[in-house]
Formats: sequence, C-alpha cells, structure tokens
Amino acid sequence: MLNISIFSSVFFILSLILLARKIKIVKRMPVEIGMNIKQTAEFSGQSTLKKFLNNKKLINSMFSIVVLFICLNVFIVVFFTFLFPIRFWDAISCWSLKGRAFYIDRSITAFFTEHNYEFSHQSYPLLLPLAQTWIYIWLGKIDETAVKVIFPFFYLSLIFIFYYLFREKLNLIFSSVLVFILCSLPIIMDHGYIEYTNLIFSIILFLGVYYFYSCVSDQYRNKKHLVVSALFFVILTQIRSEGMLFLALFLIVNLSYNMFLIYRKFKVRGKAVNVIRKFRYLGEILTILIPIALSVSLSVPWFLLEFRLGIPAISIEWAELFKKFHMTDIGIGEIFSLGRAFKAIAGEIIYSSHDSTRAFLGSSYGVVWIVLIVIFILNLKKLFKGSNWIFPLFAAVGFISVFISIGLIEEFAWSVDRYTLHYFPLIYFWIFYNITPYKKEESI
Repeated sequence: MLNISIFSSVFFILSLILLARKIKIVKRMPVEIGMNIKQTAEFSGQSTLKKFLNNKKLINSMFSIVVLFICLNVFIVVFFTFLFPIRFWDAISCWSLKGRAFYIDRSITAFFTEHNYEFSHQSYPLLLPLAQTWIYIWLGKIDETAVKVIFPFFYLSLIFIFYYLFREKLNLIFSSVLVFILCSLPIIMDHGYIEYTNLIFSIILFLGVYYFYSCVSDQYRNKKHLVVSALFFVILTQIRSEGMLFLALFLIVNLSYNMFLIYRKFKVRGKAVNVIRKFRYLGEILTILIPIALSVSLSVPWFLLEFRLGIPAISIEWAELFKKFHMTDIGIGEIFSLGRAFKAIAGEIIYSSHDSTRAFLGSSYGVVWIVLIVIFILNLKKLFKGSNWIFPLFAAVGFISVFISIGLIEEFAWSVDRYTLHYFPLIYFWIFYNITPYKKEESI
C-alpha cells in the first residue's frame, strides 16, 4: 500500500506537469494551424484549472487528505522507533557506543585514551554521539530505546522544512503532495527511525546549499543567509567526515564567485587604486572572509581534540588503502574498479539494488530517481536558469566522491543506498521547485 501511494502521487504530479506543458505548446501553435484546437484546448484546459484552483472547499479537502497520509507516515516512523532499542551494527559501533561511553565516563577523552575502541571508527565526528549523551544526562540513565527519540525529529524536520520552502513558490496542493511523496519513500521512512547519520546529513547539506543559493540569487544583499549557510556547512563537518568536502567546496565556490564580482567591478569602474580608496570592494571582501573566519573558528575545537588525543584523521578503510599504496608498488589503476562503481550507483538509482540497513520497509527509492531523471532531461534549460547551478554543483561533487570511493574501496558499495540518500533531498527539491507549473499566487 505504501508503494502504491507513492507511485500514484508521482504519476499524479507527472500528469499535471504534462497537462501544463500541453497547454503551453498549444498556445504557441501558429494561427493558421489548428486554431479551433488551440481555442478549445485553451478554454477547456484553463477553465478546468481555474475551477480546480479556485474551489476552496475541494482544495482544503485534498490538503486534509494529504496531511492525513503524512501523519500516518509519521505514526509509522514513531512506532518503529520505539519498537526496539538501538540494534543496527554500524549505529552501535560508530555512534551509540560513543554516546554510552561519554555518559558513563563523564568525559570525552577517556573513550580515546583509556580504552581500545579502534573498531568504532574513531575518526568519525561526534555530533550524534554527543546528542545521545545529552539525552542520557537528561534522563539520568542509559535507555537505548528512549534515546532514539531524536531520529523521528530529524524526519519531522525534513517534512516541515520542505513544506515551508515549497510554499514560498508553489501552491498548497503541490507543496503538500511533493512533501508527501518525499516522506513516504521507504528510504526516507527507514532512516526516520534507524540510528544512522545519513538522513540528518542530507538535511543539513540541503539547508547549507539552499541558503547559499538564496544568497547568490539575491546578489549577496542578504548576508545573513551567507552566515547561516556557513553555519550549516560547519555543522555538516561534525556529523560525518564527508562534511569537510562540502565545507571546502562552499568556501571555494564563494571565493571564486566573489573574485568574479570583483573582476567585473574593476573592469567596469576603471583603475584599482580609485576603487580601493572608495572601498568599492569591501562587500565582496567581507563575503569571502566571513565564511572562512566562521568555519575556522567553529572547526578548531574538533581539530584540537583530534590532535591532542591522537584521533586518526581518516577512517579505517581509507587508512588501509593509503597503507597499501605506501607499502606496495600497486598503482591506483590496479585498484580502482570503474565497473563496480558504475554498477553500484546505477543499480541503486534504477531499481534500489542495495539495502544496507535491512530495516522494516526495505529502504527503497521506488521509481522516483527515474522520474527525476526524465524531468531533468525535459527541463534542462529551466533547471540551470539563474543561480540554479548551485544545486547540481554540490550534488554532482557528492556523486563523484561516492563514485570514486566505491571504485577504490569495495566495502563502500554495500552502503550505496545510504550514500545516495545524502544528495537525494537536494536533487528532489532542485527539480520540483523549478519545474512545477502552478505557482503560489495561483493557490487559495
């Protein structure tokens, strides 16, 4: 039933999009060709849409039904959350064990200095373990069922964030249906109750990219969005190690874009000396320095802790790979498997070939990746209009990093479903936010 509801919603959206495109095409037909067809299509199509969009009772009824299904999804996620204590191996070894140890030892350092927990991926950042420790402190005891309450909140945050942002541009029905499809996907629902960092990583990454996009779209007039974006990218580094890649990418893109603005200003206004005297570059310089200063100052504590306690900077898998390169004459071409990387990612996108969590709902994407690819091909020009290039830039870098990682390290292919989840909300929002035909002003 869950998959049926997802697929029905997907094709409902597609039918609306195709209908809008059909009306648009008919409008463009030459006067000499099909005048009667054009008039009939315009009259019937527009009158039907106007009646639908202006029927407040029908709109509210449909919205209530969609909200009811969303609430059902939330209930399912909460039910599975408290059905068992923390039970997934990676969740126990990588995150939960640290949270328990910090609470028991009343210290962070003891975990790394007084015990031998090398199997627990000591290089992983500590945001999630510390969040679990905080809940244990609040409860006054260790309860590995109650501590899972934070994961449905991640799921709920995804729902509210996407609905709020979709409603900035889209109408009531479209926004709610798009959110329903997203939160109904088994991969999203499963990660709403299992104890991994992948869902919260995808949400924070999306917020960082969105606020950066908003700032660039506004020509850096709203620097608050730039600061918020920098904060989210710093938080990302404390959730998973991959966050460093996106923080670096953010700083590089921000630097490059502002250097371009400085060059354009210099080219238009003449000599550099006169421009500098009048502080005409001050805005661009500040937009370069503020994110760098913020990122460095907030990241220093973790780096100091790593240095002081001798915490490895890279994971066990990458350390073994670099050791192999150092100890032998094997070249990267002998290790990298192009076929394995392509098969893993393509298989996951086409038919959800991997289920690394073995959770209740199967962690499937259904047909949504295929639908997104089709819509992407049909709307290339619109999707790259203005500052929209920011979304695919971050998603592409993410997928390239996953592709390279799987090509080099076979074990990563087993978790490709979780790695693609990092970039799914970003791509989902980017595509539907920019191609949906019914805007906010058309809603009730």
